[in-house]
Amino acid sequence: MLRLLSIFPLTVMMVSDARSRTVSFWWLSAFGLVLVVAGVVEDGWRETLINIVCNLFVIFVIGASLLVYSKIRKRSLMEMLGIGDVIFLAVLTSAFGVEVYLRFLIVSAILALLSCPLFRRMQPGLTGIPLVTVFGVCFIIFILFRVFYGAWWI
Repeated sequence: MLRLLSIFPLTVMMVSDARSRTVSFWWLSAFGLVLVVAGVVEDGWRETLINIVCNLFVIFVIGASLLVYSKIRKRSLMEMLGIGDVIFLAVLTSAFGVEVYLRFLIVSAILALLSCPLFRRMQPGLTGIPLVTVFGVCFIIFILFRVFYGAWWI
C-alpha cells in the first residue's frame, strides 16, 4: 500500500521525460526513497536488500550486453541509454523479486519499442524513447494490480 505514494514523484518524472527527455535528480531520489521504505516496511529489510542486489546484477548483465552491442554498432552507449534511465531502473530494483523484475523489464521494453512511432509523431524534434515515461506507466499498472487485486503472480 505504501508503494502508492511513489506514484506522485513518478508522475512528475514521467511528464518531464516525455516533454524533454530529462529527469530531475530530486524527484528520482524521492521516488527511490519511497520505494525502499515501502519495501522494508512491507517485505522486510532482508528481502528488500536481496531484491536490490539481485536486480542490480540483472541491470549489470543487461548493461554489459548493451555495451558489447554498442561497440559492435560503433556507437556510444550514452547515445542509446541515458544515465537517468539507468538510475531509474536501479531505483526500481527494491520493488520486485528477480523473476518479476525480469518480466517487468521485458514487457516494458516491448511496450517502449511499440510506442516509439507514437512519440516520434507527437514530438518530431526529440529523439529517442522516453523510457522513464513508458516504464513508469507499466510500473503504475503493476502497483495498482498489486494493491487492488492482490496479484501475487505479477
